[in-house]
Amino acid sequence: DVRSFAHTHLGLNDLQAWDVPFASERLKESRYAYSESEVKSYFTVPRVLAGLFQIIETLFDVRICEDRAAVWHPSVQFYQVQRATSAGTQVVAHFYLDLYARPGKRPGAWMDDARARWQRPDLTDQTQTPVAHLVCNFPSPQGERPALLTHSDVITLFHEFGHGLHHMLTQVSELAVSGISGVEWDAVELPSQFMENFCWEWDVVRGMTGHVDTGEPLPRALYDKMLAARNYQSGLATLRQVEFALFDMRLHAQPRAGVDSAHIQRVLDEVRQEVLEAGGSRPALESFKAFRGRAPRMDALLRHQGIVAAQPTP
Repeated sequence: DVRSFAHTHLGLNDLQAWDVPFASERLKESRYAYSESEVKSYFTVPRVLAGLFQIIETLFDVRICEDRAAVWHPSVQFYQVQRATSAGTQVVAHFYLDLYARPGKRPGAWMDDARARWQRPDLTDQTQTPVAHLVCNFPSPQGERPALLTHSDVITLFHEFGHGLHHMLTQVSELAVSGISGVEWDAVELPSQFMENFCWEWDVVRGMTGHVDTGEPLPRALYDKMLAARNYQSGLATLRQVEFALFDMRLHAQPRAGVDSAHIQRVLDEVRQEVLEAGGSRPALESFKAFRGRAPRMDALLRHQGIVAAQPTP
């Protein structure tokens, strides 16, 4: 499809590897009749952050408040994560939020820990709380106008915050396996990809969008186009991940050189208790089995990627 479209509509008779992303995006725009630039006007950073924080506060019974600390750039924000207890409010974590690109900043998006939860041996009555930093490279605000995000940017932000939750909501106080420490590399993406799913829920999307000029939420018709395009080239995307896994396996095979709301809440409580709070204190497979009550299966992934059809609910 891409080769034919590039030849017919873009005048690219000899499609090269470096042409594929451009041609694929033009084909996507043609097939689904929308573009990321059109969607971008509805996702302002203040609204997206407010929506993200509201989701986290609702799902995981915490509160996120802006705080003060020394930062490495004026655009960096600092927050604390609180949880209500019988004795009052408990601060469980802090995080830095560094959203915008600037000269000299490393490209990409990531979460890393600045400090882990730890029961210090010299202060047995005091637990060190975790601190994370979440870093992205979104375009900066222009003048008085807020920064705008593509839907892909929004997914990236939710993804990285999933990593942050894994680190910040841990209840493990052993430094080597607290939060993200000690979690197997093939399991660290579970919380982050879990959070990505909320970026496709209509109620969530509507609640965190507002046109930069009018304040109107994202139209349902435009959302439906985005949803229709969600699994565009998902087979290729999955194949790319398989390629990474195959490369990793081959590399390391060589010798070393030297439904109801109450039910939903119960499920979310189990996610928090069995996955987020457990951190790296046990194998991720055990955490998954503790949450789902069974071993992982491939069918959900294949349905999620649109590779196999979802079975109708009886």
